[in-house]
Amino acid sequence: MIGAMITLGHALGVQALTEGVETNDQLGRLDTLQCDLAQGYLFTRPLPAEAVGDYLALHSQEPAPELSGADEPSGRVKAKAIKIRDVKSRHT
Repeated sequence: MIGAMITLGHALGVQALTEGVETNDQLGRLDTLQCDLAQGYLFTRPLPAEAVGDYLALHSQEPAPELSGADEPSGRVKAKAIKIRDVKSRHT
């Protein structure tokens, strides 16, 4: 079913995003299925808003964006999606 959803997304011209990725096996399977983006505890637990910029700066080749905790009542910012092929080698 996941493969079919990824294929459907690609057929509609959008990137496929999988949430809840927790293991390297899941990440590898998603890469095999050509999923584009992933989120989950494999990459990081929820972070306080003030820590997200530093985390992205350490784990991204792009400059960290300015983020605000105003998006979430808890003061935490929802995780940004990560390109699977960019991080797969870091987690295997």
